[in-house]
Amino acid sequence: MTPLIATTISLWSRYSLALSLSSIADPVRDKLDALVRHFSHLVAVSTLAVALGVIMEGIELVHAFVEWRKRKRREKRGRIQLEELRQIVPISEDKRKLPKSHSEEPPWAKLVLRVGLILVVVGVVGEWRCGAELEDAHNAVHEYDLGKITEADRKAGDAIEKAAKADLARVQLEASMAWRRMSEEQGRKLCSVLGPKRARAIPVMTGIEDLEAWWYAQSIIAALDRCAKSGGLSRAASGYMPHWFVNTPPFFGVWTTFDAANKFTVSVEQRKLDAENLRRKLVSVGVTVVGTTSEGAIAIGGPTSPSIFVGPRRPPDMPTTVRTP
Repeated sequence: MTPLIATTISLWSRYSLALSLSSIADPVRDKLDALVRHFSHLVAVSTLAVALGVIMEGIELVHAFVEWRKRKRREKRGRIQLEELRQIVPISEDKRKLPKSHSEEPPWAKLVLRVGLILVVVGVVGEWRCGAELEDAHNAVHEYDLGKITEADRKAGDAIEKAAKADLARVQLEASMAWRRMSEEQGRKLCSVLGPKRARAIPVMTGIEDLEAWWYAQSIIAALDRCAKSGGLSRAASGYMPHWFVNTPPFFGVWTTFDAANKFTVSVEQRKLDAENLRRKLVSVGVTVVGTTSEGAIAIGGPTSPSIFVGPRRPPDMPTTVRTP
């Protein structure tokens, strides 16, 4: 690994994810950063050792070049002197050749060369080993940062989920506390599925102790009245609601009821089917209906028509098993 690559990796690993992490002291991250700095220093020292070794080898090369130049100059001066001497004293061709000068390298040059070679070898090996350790340390820092980010994302997701659940609970609580009412649009839809003739004969009951249930029942009665009048009929079923909750456990919510105690020309099975049919039609227009019952406390109906009972809203924390026929 070259020093440039090692330095680039070090800077990138140290600062790439730093902006996304909290500035709170993290002993684990500090320890990893210290490990990265340690191996970065070792890589730098190894690089300096290589550079110093190369410089020392260069000194030996410079010395060798200087010695070569000196030798060439000496040889040149020797040839000139030999030519001058040949003009005075005849010299054969063999004797004209100057002996080659062999200059021994000084001990310090050999020492510098050896030390430089050792520094280069040690520096290269150090760069290789420390560079590998540095890369492992960077990977450890990167994996740790990714783990912190993943954990932060998980906590953020949990917080968002909790906030969503809390908001949903708030909306559900507000919806449970809001007063019920049959809108005009629901009344028109109910009239279209019932027809004016059936709408005029359906009794609506509620207790007088719960104002919200009484008001809801009044809106249903008004919708049935409008439906009957749309067919030129008047309501045969009384809008009077004679039921009281006193001394009896209340029925919560809206129920469709039928009379199973008295004998009419219409069988009990048919009366039950009519009550179930009325329940399905109420549900189809958006009315929440708990069920169908023939319990005498609230079951009032004629021989051909079931009735609608409007009870109070169930408190949010009350078990669903309370007063279920």
